[in-house]
Amino acid sequence: MNYTSPTPTTTFLTDIRIALQDPSGVRWSDAEIVGYINRAQVDIQRVRPDTTAVVKPVTLRSGVRQALPAEAASLIDIPNNSSGGAVTKVNKLTLDAVDRQWRSRDPSAVILHFMHDLRTPRQFDVYPPAAPGARVDMGFSAYPTPVVPQAGGFTDLTIAPQWLTALYHLVLFYAWAKDAEFAANATLAAGNLSRAEQILGTELQTSATVAPKD
Repeated sequence: MNYTSPTPTTTFLTDIRIALQDPSGVRWSDAEIVGYINRAQVDIQRVRPDTTAVVKPVTLRSGVRQALPAEAASLIDIPNNSSGGAVTKVNKLTLDAVDRQWRSRDPSAVILHFMHDLRTPRQFDVYPPAAPGARVDMGFSAYPTPVVPQAGGFTDLTIAPQWLTALYHLVLFYAWAKDAEFAANATLAAGNLSRAEQILGTELQTSATVAPKD
């Protein structure tokens, strides 16, 4: 398999059907396999947030408490203000100990620090409080773009080419697991799951691995 980005979903479906020995879609419909593709993309992003990592400018809300953009699944880092000044991650308890009134300080368009707690993963705080229009560059893991029907077929896969082999094996795992009561299919399912795990690796097991650095 030699994929490029974007990859036509029809090309990927053909490869899956060859492996399943179901070229005519007798056992697995296109819609079913596309469902597996979308499920696998989500699973890959959850295990390896870096697979959909992007850095984009984000306009902050006024004040301290902020929320991730709707397209962001998890926060990775806020390296700098969009105007250029560095932003560093600090511990909220430390900041509270140094300056108990920091939340009521004058708003600023230049952010110095941010705080993020994995117990409230879609929220983060900034210091000083953000003034209207304050912008930072944010690194985050984006939600995967689902494959959806369109005229003549389906939208393209947008996952980076280096992860398509893992996606391929995960989709095959879901497909073979459909009839896992048959020993041969259960073996095929387990083999494809194992191969996908090998490709994804274990060095980034959870989102905590790419959480903002202290």
